[in-house]
Amino acid sequence: MHTGHFNAIRQVANIAQDIEQERADEGKPVHVEVVAGIHPNKEIRRVKGGEFVCSEEEKETMLRACKWVDDIVHDVPYKPLTVEFLDKHRIDYAVHGDDIAKASDGTDMYGNVKEAGRYREFRRSECISTTTLINRILGHHPGANADEAFSLTSRRMSEFSRGNKPIESATKIVYISAVWDLLHTAHVEALRLAYQAVEGADFLIG
Repeated sequence: MHTGHFNAIRQVANIAQDIEQERADEGKPVHVEVVAGIHPNKEIRRVKGGEFVCSEEEKETMLRACKWVDDIVHDVPYKPLTVEFLDKHRIDYAVHGDDIAKASDGTDMYGNVKEAGRYREFRRSECISTTTLINRILGHHPGANADEAFSLTSRRMSEFSRGNKPIESATKIVYISAVWDLLHTAHVEALRLAYQAVEGADFLIG
């Protein structure tokens, strides 16, 4: 997963808050959860071909480590989403970026749920995608727009950290430094172990 994915989930969490407010105004139950769906690698290979950077287990690890994700649904078919699928998993709305996702036959992957009024949308992240990152790694060069992309993604990272309490109020601080060039499951595991080892600490990441 990369910052584009995390920014997408952050925006979904904001949409969830909007839905909570809408329900509160209507006198309905207000607790809303964010559920992330995972397409099986075999489904993606069937439709798009190619290989994968992460296994399905690694994808789940990264998603569960994300503070905006409440639950996960596995085995999401890589085909147009149906209202029946939403109902099966007790999902009220499907959410996707403003870049249209199309099935192999050219149809809108979210057309069915859009027609049913059970679709919300967020803005796709600029200058970041899985394909871009893979090409950058394989090409061994930063690319012409690397500085612009860094500016956008570093600004996005500052948004991710908002809402944390000031470091000045911490009574115990643990500093963890790393390259953090490509966040992966080993980073998540290292942070989890550190959190377990030092109870009640606040973490400063460098």
